[in-house]
Amino acid sequence: MSPRLKLATLGVAILVVLGCNLGTPPTPSASTPVRLAGQAPAASHAAEEVPYPAVVEIIAVDRDGNSAWRGSGSIISSDGLILTNAHVVLAPKNFPLGGLVVALTLKPDEPPEPTYLAGVMQADADLDIAVIRVVSDLDGNLIERSSLNLPVVPLGDSDSLKLGDAVTILGYPGIGGETITLTSGEVSGFTAESNVGKRAFIKTSATIAGGNSGGMALNGQGELIGIPTQVGSGGDADIVDCRPLADTNRDGRVDENDTCIPTGGFINALRPVKLAMPLINAAAEGRVMIVEAPSEPARAPTSGDVVFADDFSRASSGWPEDSTEGIQRGYSGGAYQIDVTPDKYLSWAAAPADMPPDVIVSVNVRVLTSTGDSDFGLLCRYQDSRNFYALEISEDRYFSIWKSTDDETVMILDWTQSTDVPSGSDATLSAACIGDRLTLMADGVVLGEATDADLTEGSTGLIAGTWEEGGLRVAFDNFQVRVPGGPGSASGKVLFADDFSDPFSGWPRRSDETVITDYAQGGYRIWVNDSQLDVWGQPGLDVVDAIMEVEATTLGGPQDNDFGVLCRYQDNQNYYLFEISSDGYAIIAMYRAGEWVGLSSDQYQPSDAIAQGEATNRIRAECIGPTLRLYVNDELVAEAEDSTLPSGDVGLIAGTFDEAGTDILFDNFKVSRP
Repeated sequence: MSPRLKLATLGVAILVVLGCNLGTPPTPSASTPVRLAGQAPAASHAAEEVPYPAVVEIIAVDRDGNSAWRGSGSIISSDGLILTNAHVVLAPKNFPLGGLVVALTLKPDEPPEPTYLAGVMQADADLDIAVIRVVSDLDGNLIERSSLNLPVVPLGDSDSLKLGDAVTILGYPGIGGETITLTSGEVSGFTAESNVGKRAFIKTSATIAGGNSGGMALNGQGELIGIPTQVGSGGDADIVDCRPLADTNRDGRVDENDTCIPTGGFINALRPVKLAMPLINAAAEGRVMIVEAPSEPARAPTSGDVVFADDFSRASSGWPEDSTEGIQRGYSGGAYQIDVTPDKYLSWAAAPADMPPDVIVSVNVRVLTSTGDSDFGLLCRYQDSRNFYALEISEDRYFSIWKSTDDETVMILDWTQSTDVPSGSDATLSAACIGDRLTLMADGVVLGEATDADLTEGSTGLIAGTWEEGGLRVAFDNFQVRVPGGPGSASGKVLFADDFSDPFSGWPRRSDETVITDYAQGGYRIWVNDSQLDVWGQPGLDVVDAIMEVEATTLGGPQDNDFGVLCRYQDNQNYYLFEISSDGYAIIAMYRAGEWVGLSSDQYQPSDAIAQGEATNRIRAECIGPTLRLYVNDELVAEAEDSTLPSGDVGLIAGTFDEAGTDILFDNFKVSRP
């Protein structure tokens, strides 16, 4: 077989709804949700009316009454229930929140009027949804809520939304003046989330800017169907809102000199109102519940080969030993000890070895001298003292994930309180840095996860620091570094799966004289009836590291064909492809700026692992860091190293060379995180 170069390509863009069906949201009764006071029926708003009076601005103030940050909300009952985001109404660690001011929209051409104080009734930090309730006037005088008669927006059915449906966003974005702002667009897609369902997010082309978080998203009938939120939807991840909320420079003050922590949303993410119904119903019944810690903690990933270990029994294993300005680092009593005498000070030590980019790090921690609120933890992808990730817990049971990039501190996951943080002086900490995902664990329980793709390589290490009081002494022992999984391992969280048994699961259905893409025989068929042509499709993911598995059956056509999977697809000019042919050849290649480049070799290579002819092959492709591997029928057939493309979509592909007629049936497609 000679090298083969595609002369033309055709990408069939596909949008696949991810996850599993949530079903009917839970309500206090078997079938009837709580009736909200003054909740208008949907018919009370004509499609051409804009219910702007039901939009409020929510102002979080500190204990001195100064504005700390602002968001938006929607009045959903005439007696003062307001739907918003959890991050709009919940304060982060070490921030003295004084209260929540509700400013009413009286006229569209005037700033909102601060009118009431509100309290939090229901909040779920995982969903980033909250319901607050008006409780008093600005002077703290309690009000009779039944007589408020506030304007309300009716609740709509987010499950009925379809691609292309009109969406209107109302809120106070903090740009373009102090008055209410309306933007419009359409439903552009849906994104799934584990334990939430297929419609964890509604993607929209309507612009959502910082301050609009918690605001109002309406359908064409003027009904509330979504909440602009802070969490990404898998689209363009432009952070549009941030605020200085933590003493990142440790000078004892939270001010403009501290790092601005991202809190606003990506510009296309809405939480469906359906996810808010349990909170709304509970708040209407007068129940209060605030969930700030991550729900359903998972077990820590531990599989993989040990690549580095140190029990510190040998005082010459290479860790730094020094004592300067009240900071002491070194071996002591069969452990590695960091002493921090000053307050508001951090000290760390990098491991004396190079590490792979994807690691699971663990260590036993024992606090020898407590200050009550000191923090300590692990480093990964440590490049130098100016660039690294830090995953920490504190003595007062908070945790965080942050990074230093060019000596600038950026909070990735702000300090969050959790009862899962160990309360004693001993703990086993673990940090998994795999692809763009950073996971912090204590005693085998996941405390928090975050994503960041800035740092892709580096070593590991230990860190400890003080806040209001100095004098911390902490000992680390049994330091261990593993690489996640192993060659050919199928372990990992499933991001997406489709067995194509549902012909309405969202893949494109096309049939003409050149291309057929359709459900068939319990799978998904790609038929290409033209020479030198590829046809592919993607499920709309955006991942750094992924493992893709699929069964591919050749139904007919030339054996001199190609088919397989894609990863890190950015556009039709830039992607990796893992391909085999029905005559027993395989390759890992890429398109770079539209140019085909062989990576595992400069041309397709034969492999006895590939079942030839009209047969079924199990294809598995791994994109983990710069490492690319292709397995066929559980046997490694090609591997390569390339770091050109850091992230992107995945997909299925089939194509032809000189002879038309490639006919491939794909089944049991699965995408997992390593």
